[in-house]
Amino acid sequence: MVNLIAGVLGMVNLNAGVFGIESLNAGVLGMVNLNAGVLGIESLNAGVLRMVNLNAGMLGMVNLNAGVLGIESLNAGVLGIVNLNAGVLRIVNLNAGCWGLKVLMLVCLG
Repeated sequence: MVNLIAGVLGMVNLNAGVFGIESLNAGVLGMVNLNAGVLGIESLNAGVLRMVNLNAGMLGMVNLNAGVLGIESLNAGVLGIVNLNAGVLRIVNLNAGCWGLKVLMLVCLG
């Protein structure tokens, strides 16, 4: 379990599962609820000013571009790696998964 307060206007509550991210809540002007399955993303709800419902299959890749107050870019990898750049008022750079993190360090099953 990792509780991370990131940036001035953004908060991230992160629970990391075996292969990736189980839940993610990000931002003041935007909310991201992310459930990542074993090999990909199952559901994504993004933004206060906009809503995105996203279902991605096994081994799938998601490229998401949203507006100024929402999510700018999201790449969801094979084993649950998320590269997330969120919004104008907050920026979250997150690489998650079992084999390493660039911004956030956490231990699988920890």
